[in-house]
Amino acid sequence: MNDHSKRLIDRVFHALGRYEDGTVVEDELLRDIEGICSAIEEEGVQNLVSKLALKIDESRHLYDVEEGKTFLSLEIGKFKKAMQIEGNR
Repeated sequence: MNDHSKRLIDRVFHALGRYEDGTVVEDELLRDIEGICSAIEEEGVQNLVSKLALKIDESRHLYDVEEGKTFLSLEIGKFKKAMQIEGNR
């Protein structure tokens, strides 16, 4: 992964941390992630971030708020694991 993508992924993790701390809600997180995603040059990394954005959007539309938060928490965990694998390539 190139330095530019690494810096952008750091921004993704920062945005996720702000969500997990309760500083931002799903709508704000989605805007942050979508903005970062479009700037990532590496296709594989961009695809992972794009999939995360889709999951964030899906979580906003679940009927039960707690179910949405649980769903998103699981998806964030999957994203973090995938990024570890991508970073080790």
